[in-house]
Amino acid sequence: MLDLVEFRRQLICGTLTQDQIRDLKTKITSKIDWGNKKLGLDLVPRINNESVDSEMISVTELYNIHQASYRQSSHVSMRRSLGSTMFTKKLVTMHHIYVKMLSFGCHIGEDSEIFFSLYDAKQCKFFSERFMVRLTKNGLPHGVEKNAEKINNMSALFTDLGKDDFRRDVYLVVHIIRVGRMRLEESGKKKSSEQYRRPYGCSVTSLAELLSSLSTSSSQDHFSEEREELMKVYSCQEHDFHNLHDFIIKKQTNKCSLYDNRNYGIKVALKFFSGDLEQVRREHPAELKFVSLTRKLGFSDVIMPGDVRNDLYVRLVRGEFDKGNKTSQKNMEVALEIVSDQGIVLQDCIQQGTGEPSLSKFYSTVLYHHSTPCWNEAIRLSVPIDDFYNSHMRLLFSHCSTTRNEKKMCGFSFWKLVGDRGTTIKDGSHQLYIYKCDDAGKLRDPSKYLGLQSGEEEAASPLENGVPPGTFTRNTREAVHLETLLCSTKLTQNPDLVSLLKWRENQQSIEEILGKFTSLGGEEVVKFLQDILDSLFSMFPSDEVTNHNSAVVFQALVFIFGLLENDKFSPFKPVIDAYIHNHFSAALAHKEMLQCVIQLSGQVRCMEEQQPLRTMFDSLEIIFRFIVQSRLLFARATGGQEEQEFQQELRSLFAAFSTTVCQTGDAITATQCSLLRSLPCIVPDAMKVISPKELSELLCGVVNSLPEPQELAAHCGLVPAKLDYVGNTVGSELFETCSEARLILMKMCVHHLRLQFEQKRELDHCAEILGVALKGLHKEAHISKRKETIWQEVDLLVSPMWDSTVVPSMLDIILQAIRTTDRRSTTCGQLVAALVDILRLMDERHYRQLWDSFTADRKTLREFILRAFVVFQELVREELYPTDWIVMRMVTNNVVLMSVQEFSQALLCHFLENEDFDYQLWSAFFSSTVAFLTQPCLQMELVSKQKRDKIIDRYGDMRVLMGFQIWNMWSNMGPHKIRFIPGMVGPFLEVTLVPETELRKAILPIFFDMIDCEQRARGSFKQVESELIDKLDILVSANKGDDEYRELFKTILMEKVTQERPSWQENGTLFINSVTSLLERLLDYRNVMQGEENRNKRMSCTVNLLNFYKSEINRQEMYIRYIYKLHDLHLPVQNYTEAAFTLILHAELLGWSSDELLAELEYPRQKEWQRKEQIYRRILDLLDYGKAWEYGIPLCKELAWLYENKTYNYSELSKILKRQSQFFDKILEECRPTHRYFRVGYYGKGFPLFLRNKMFIYRGGELEQIGPFQKQLQSEFTAAQFLSNMLPIDSSIMASDAQYIQVASVMPIPEPLEVFSQADVPAQVTLFHRNNNVAKFQFDFRVIKDNNTTDNEFKNLWIERTTYTTSHKLPGILQWFEVTEYRVESLSPLRAACDTMAAKNLELRQGISNISSVAKSGGAVMNITDFSRLLDGVINAAVNGGIKNYQEAFFVPEFAQSNTDECKYIDWLKDLMNEQIHILNGAISIHEQLVSVDWRPFHEELTKKFKEMKQNVKKSRKSLRPPIPLRRSTDLSQTSLTSIGSTSSLTTPAVTPTATPTLAAAPVEPQKKATVTYRVSEK
Repeated sequence: MLDLVEFRRQLICGTLTQDQIRDLKTKITSKIDWGNKKLGLDLVPRINNESVDSEMISVTELYNIHQASYRQSSHVSMRRSLGSTMFTKKLVTMHHIYVKMLSFGCHIGEDSEIFFSLYDAKQCKFFSERFMVRLTKNGLPHGVEKNAEKINNMSALFTDLGKDDFRRDVYLVVHIIRVGRMRLEESGKKKSSEQYRRPYGCSVTSLAELLSSLSTSSSQDHFSEEREELMKVYSCQEHDFHNLHDFIIKKQTNKCSLYDNRNYGIKVALKFFSGDLEQVRREHPAELKFVSLTRKLGFSDVIMPGDVRNDLYVRLVRGEFDKGNKTSQKNMEVALEIVSDQGIVLQDCIQQGTGEPSLSKFYSTVLYHHSTPCWNEAIRLSVPIDDFYNSHMRLLFSHCSTTRNEKKMCGFSFWKLVGDRGTTIKDGSHQLYIYKCDDAGKLRDPSKYLGLQSGEEEAASPLENGVPPGTFTRNTREAVHLETLLCSTKLTQNPDLVSLLKWRENQQSIEEILGKFTSLGGEEVVKFLQDILDSLFSMFPSDEVTNHNSAVVFQALVFIFGLLENDKFSPFKPVIDAYIHNHFSAALAHKEMLQCVIQLSGQVRCMEEQQPLRTMFDSLEIIFRFIVQSRLLFARATGGQEEQEFQQELRSLFAAFSTTVCQTGDAITATQCSLLRSLPCIVPDAMKVISPKELSELLCGVVNSLPEPQELAAHCGLVPAKLDYVGNTVGSELFETCSEARLILMKMCVHHLRLQFEQKRELDHCAEILGVALKGLHKEAHISKRKETIWQEVDLLVSPMWDSTVVPSMLDIILQAIRTTDRRSTTCGQLVAALVDILRLMDERHYRQLWDSFTADRKTLREFILRAFVVFQELVREELYPTDWIVMRMVTNNVVLMSVQEFSQALLCHFLENEDFDYQLWSAFFSSTVAFLTQPCLQMELVSKQKRDKIIDRYGDMRVLMGFQIWNMWSNMGPHKIRFIPGMVGPFLEVTLVPETELRKAILPIFFDMIDCEQRARGSFKQVESELIDKLDILVSANKGDDEYRELFKTILMEKVTQERPSWQENGTLFINSVTSLLERLLDYRNVMQGEENRNKRMSCTVNLLNFYKSEINRQEMYIRYIYKLHDLHLPVQNYTEAAFTLILHAELLGWSSDELLAELEYPRQKEWQRKEQIYRRILDLLDYGKAWEYGIPLCKELAWLYENKTYNYSELSKILKRQSQFFDKILEECRPTHRYFRVGYYGKGFPLFLRNKMFIYRGGELEQIGPFQKQLQSEFTAAQFLSNMLPIDSSIMASDAQYIQVASVMPIPEPLEVFSQADVPAQVTLFHRNNNVAKFQFDFRVIKDNNTTDNEFKNLWIERTTYTTSHKLPGILQWFEVTEYRVESLSPLRAACDTMAAKNLELRQGISNISSVAKSGGAVMNITDFSRLLDGVINAAVNGGIKNYQEAFFVPEFAQSNTDECKYIDWLKDLMNEQIHILNGAISIHEQLVSVDWRPFHEELTKKFKEMKQNVKKSRKSLRPPIPLRRSTDLSQTSLTSIGSTSSLTTPAVTPTATPTLAAAPVEPQKKATVTYRVSEK
């Protein structure tokens, strides 16, 4: 995003050139498209960075643009684009290496010169110029005091690296030259005044890895990341300094060594750039502003016409010197300068290295005491072209004496830059003679030595004898060796080229001159291209020239044109164009050139060497351009004379081409391919001299002359070449400009494409060609604003041809090809685009003529229409195009919609009547239209409003239009509708579930029609009903449908039933209501399918559906499916008991028979008893995990009966009996805490229908408290408000749009079972039955009435008791069930006291039972705290008011006298008190056995208070009944109060000590029990 902001700033600043603006727009659009792809947005097709209008271009062109934009946004190399040529050459990309010296860590103490160059280790040679940095003795750049920027700009750009350089073993080599004393160890007193260049060190680093990684990279970036390198500096013996870089590369440590300091080195930054040099510098102005351009030695891979170079590279290799009479060897220094023939030294023409100013004289390095020095130093001579011919290179040799501190000249050498024949120095090695001379003044007159022989390559000059004797003598034992390389666009080293340019001087040797010319290198030719062309064209016969060498001249021209086909010289093609228009003047050349082409074309069979012919055909475009220009010049000069002769020659030319291609043979195949690929390129020029119609006929005649397809296929390459010819011809200007020519070319194109499609070869090529033709047709239709102009051309593609049999049309052929092509291939995309293009160009007349053409062959028409509908269905598939190609998809959909409307008319006309009706065709029609309607890209509700409005504005809602088409076709089917029932129920249902109201209104009446048809034909509509329910379940679960659809389904169908009043009205009404109910349940289920917080809601919705399928429509397979969905929901949250009860539902459907059952869900094909057995085993495992062993015992017994009486599998019988025994043991021995129950009410319209204003009883976890349970509900209903009071809910809360939840703990009320009346039943058994298999629950709400009449609140403490009845017993298939009925009753204060006392006694028994079970398992120490708190709460008077308050309130005479009807409860309360004393007595004994030492004081205090409690009870002992005997401590929980006959004594407390219900005052009412029973519907 920051990049886009910066780009925008640059655009609006108004300082950019047009080229820069264009490049910047390219960057912006590329960045936007890349971002769109990353964000999953739609792809924007673009041409030249501008979005395209899909109506303005053909579909095939739109497809190609999508492909290009897709690859560009993905940073993938773009595929070759289609244009006027089907084959294009790959452009050559140049590369550049950026080197910057960051620091120089060599502290030399003197000035230094650092040279950077590129070295090829494979060929052991340098291939670039040298970049030079001069540093002072302080390590700063020279001249930094004048230009401070030099410190940060010591950088070079090595340019013009080509693809061949990537294969080199490239190193960056740095040579360090010290400038100063001869020897560093010289003392300051002996310091010489002379400055010498002395070798110091060398460093290398490899660039091969960088270059190879960049050459294989697919990135479109034009640069790499900058990286830094630390280059260590090495040294060696002076005489080996020229090879030091090789020693380092080859790691020859015996010949070189590092300097002592570990950090001694040069730090450089490296970076890689690709592209045109000007573009690179423009894109990176900051980095490359002060960079020194360092070129490659020689020309680059691409020579641009504007490149001007005149560089002579000289490498001073080595010297051989005689030490003479000296005892030690010499210290030789070479000074090189460029001198004119007049003796003037040319200034600033020697480049020691880029980055530093040019020199007038170059000094070599000096090797100490070495008479055969090897310097290996390269320089560049840039001599002005005007001075080059009259200048020479002069080398002065001096001995540098260390004793005398002086330089003494001892000789010289020279070399002329231009030879006697006008050619420059040849490239390569040269040995120069050294002449003795001790005074430079003697050389001021060059004429004194230029007559001498400069080297062994030069012959002795005749002037040498004229030189004064003894002036300069040569030492035969001394010589100097150089290497030269000329890189010039102005100078030539070739005498043959000079001979050609001066051919008039030797006209008799033209053949010899041209023969030598054709062997020249391309660099020499392109440098003098215009002069060479002038010379060659002037050789053709004319008024001034009468030679007969036209064929040889033509071959020379072909040689030049062939060079321009080379990548290296292809940039010079514009030079040819400029030459033709501005300089070419050979008005008679066309005659000779035409004759040469005709003659050579006719010799294709007899020529052994085919390369000249191939070169001519490859250059045919340029040749014909010269021919046409020559003819135009001639016609302009003569007033159009000889026009007929010229036209006849052109016909002869094309006849020769036809003769060339009609022959067969492997030897000439390549030549024929060259002709076929080049001939269409002449069209633009040929149109200037030939009429379009005749030209099109001539072009068609050539391709029609090719051998038969079977014979053609045997020659590799001819078929692609033929297709290239066809494609380039129809893609030419000729196809676009002339209607007559277009029709001729279209016939040719269709004919050859049809042949190729039949052979199923080169389909991708054929698709491209077809796309080119369709692009031209669309362009013409768009320009003319009407399709009539191309009616005949489109008809060629659409209408079949008739021979002895029907020849399929191109339209039909494409349909067949699409069906057999890989959908993921580009070929398929091209074919689809072509098909859509053809359909888009067709009008009503085309369709009418198409149907009429099949009148005599109905079978072929059927197959054609069937293929079309199948392909239409494929066109709207998701994987055909990438999902972000929305423009392409919309265009395709619009064309398919229009085509379906036309094809449907053919169905109605030809395949509707009784004997003609074709089920397969009509089924294909409906399948394709349904696929069209339900495709994701047409679901407008899923896209943004802006995008939806744009699509609707252009195309309308295509779903609605197709929906009306479906309804229209269905309405016309008449009695054939029954054949599509129930097959089309699912597809039509899927269509109606599309969230578009008008579409739903159009299609929903079809279901009424289907029901009516099936009822009439079969007497019922069971199949429609079954299929509709099955598919509805699947489709809604797949996130289709909504509440609007549910309402529309019911409204529309009920309205139809009401209006039509069919015989099945009653059953239909029930069915519609049933489906509506199913929809409601399915939508509820779908809304809670996702999210862990919705798990309980999913369970409720699953049960609703499960009950619907069982009870309302009796669909067993759907019922079983949802059983296992519910089972799978229970397992992750460890609801094992509920999961077991869920599986029991399936088991109940099965018996123990041996009937064979089909495979279902995860069950294989097996017998009925085997499946039930398998289910039972799963249930037993789940019940075991859930500690519900009592429910598993009956199942064990059933399995035992099976093994004993049916299968006689005593081994399994033994196992199941053992498992049954284990269940009994676990019931008595394992600790099993009880589950708590809670009443939850959901109030308000914010809840879904299955919860709204309903109450449920929940089975909580083991010992779960109300706090954690309420927190879990809060996580599920985050927006709900929890009501803190337990008051009745008023209607305003129920009618509000919010969510309110009321939660309360409730007590289970077990059914009266015999187990409760038995005296010796284990506590674990009774406790299980009290808390399980219950459907009634009790909630007590305390109310204080007339609180001011007494100071004892227990006299006025009433209880409002609500008893709830659930729809099913708990535990069950859910952890909760809905309350179906509840009963409210009021309990008097005395009754409330009895109930509270009985509940507390039961709690004490349960506590004793739990602590006894835990003690057996060894965990009593961990749970003694809870048991202690329970005893403390009962014994202390502060909890529940205490016994004393009961005595004062109810045991006084006044109470008995005023409440005679409750006297029995007084006795009951006393019995309960007495019972509690005895229970506590046993509990204290258990506590004493289990209490630890730390808790002993607490136990003693508890015992003391218990004694006080017993004393209080003794006061009323006289009126108490005989005490109930106390059982053993471990069995106290088995005490029964059934003698009282109250169910209250059998229940757990309504409110736990930590959650006491809120007290509420109420008006004083008569003290009597009031009971009211409610059904939930009455509430």
